[in-house]
Amino acid sequence: MHNPGLRIESIDIFAIVAGVGVALIAFFGCCGVYKENICLLTTYSSVLIALVIIQIALAAVAFLTIGDKHYLEAGIRNHLKDMYDDKGTNKEYMDILSKMQTYFECCGVDESKDMYAILPNGYLMNSCCEPKFADNCRIATAYKDGCQAQIMKFLENNFKIIGGIAVAAGVAEVVGAIIAICVKRNIMSQQNYV
Repeated sequence: MHNPGLRIESIDIFAIVAGVGVALIAFFGCCGVYKENICLLTTYSSVLIALVIIQIALAAVAFLTIGDKHYLEAGIRNHLKDMYDDKGTNKEYMDILSKMQTYFECCGVDESKDMYAILPNGYLMNSCCEPKFADNCRIATAYKDGCQAQIMKFLENNFKIIGGIAVAAGVAEVVGAIIAICVKRNIMSQQNYV
């Protein structure tokens, strides 16, 4: 069976790897300029250009994923269901769910009445309710919206901002590569005169 969440996880992992790559390769750029080393500057500019190409591919996948709203909703729904299913045994999931429900003022996957938000004692998680009702959180006092819908609204509202940040990072990388190439050429021309 195809896992709709796989593509979403792949995007996350891909973005993290690209970010770590940029941080590591920045070392080559700094050392290349400081030591006036042509090899390091060439490596730096080449890797930056490769990362820009990778980020363009990532952006294309992200646009396709966000464009396929039903696919994205299914992925989010499956991840939320898995987290709610494991909330009793996984403290990390419980913390994430609590923070998410508080931030988005939501409860459960689709609504507070769904079985995912209900704890074994019949109460809801404290974060399903406003702070004044948290100690006795029941369906009647819980947030009415499900978390899946709230996350989708957040993504739809902030997708342009996220895209703008990604474009700005790509432009900065291209500028960095151009500067590295210019510095490299300057060093090469100075070495030719000596």
